[in-house]
Amino acid sequence: MFFLTGIYGHLDHSLRHRTWDLIRSLCRRADEACGPKFTWCNGRGSGSSISVRLDWFFGNPQWWNRFAQAKVIHEGAAYSDHVPICLYSEEPGVARERGKLFRFEAMWVGEKGCDKIVEDTWKRGTNSNNMDDLMYKISACGKRLQVWNRSSFGHVQKKL
Repeated sequence: MFFLTGIYGHLDHSLRHRTWDLIRSLCRRADEACGPKFTWCNGRGSGSSISVRLDWFFGNPQWWNRFAQAKVIHEGAAYSDHVPICLYSEEPGVARERGKLFRFEAMWVGEKGCDKIVEDTWKRGTNSNNMDDLMYKISACGKRLQVWNRSSFGHVQKKL
């Protein structure tokens, strides 16, 4: 399992180098990218224009070993001063089987069964605040809600 985290840096601009030094000591950066060289531009005219690469992907050694073929692509941006960056962890065109995504349905809000499932599931896990417990609760809650949805409403989504 891998986690994605966004980091902006220290609030005090003069101390941001400390954040980046720490990250560099823990992780390896994806230095090569396809697309535009820079990921940010201040949008000013010539002479005052500043363009830099602010946005990066980092990974620990285990991640880089698992996804040795990962590629970073800088996409085009029409309405932002930041260029979107995409990380492709598999070769393009390689399809892998995925399960159906869970979606919370607005029609469930206010239904007694829904409230009870969420409440009961949240009480079941440990009372720790760690990410593994949170992930378990979210997954278990989603599975229980899907079963409840089928028995309470049938296949409404398919009928629509």
